[in-house]
Amino acid sequence: MSTFLHDPDDIDETTSKVIAELLIEDIDNTASARKARADALLLDNELAFSLQRELCETTVQSMNDYNVLVQSLDDPIDADHRGSNVAEIVKQAADDDMRAALFLLNEGQLPPLSASQRFVLDQSFSGR
Repeated sequence: MSTFLHDPDDIDETTSKVIAELLIEDIDNTASARKARADALLLDNELAFSLQRELCETTVQSMNDYNVLVQSLDDPIDADHRGSNVAEIVKQAADDDMRAALFLLNEGQLPPLSASQRFVLDQSFSGR
């Protein structure tokens, strides 16, 4: 990402993006005042404005791309984490089922359901 507008030690990314967008707006406003000279050669300051605008646009686009990339990576990581938690709960429920079966065999009655067993039996989890 460009260091032109975003220095993590100075300002946050959102502020940096707003600054870049405001700069683009200011450049466009300045350029529209000079549109009457469209057939003339670019003056040095007009060329500088044009290059500055390109740099700001690139900065804003890079920030947008970065945010999309981060989000696209976060979604599968979050889903994987949730899946991992569910897998652990299901394994715990299976272990609890085995202990309950042994308890039933030895004591003649079932113990109360564990939290993991209740989770597995929950309608929202089992799809009933």
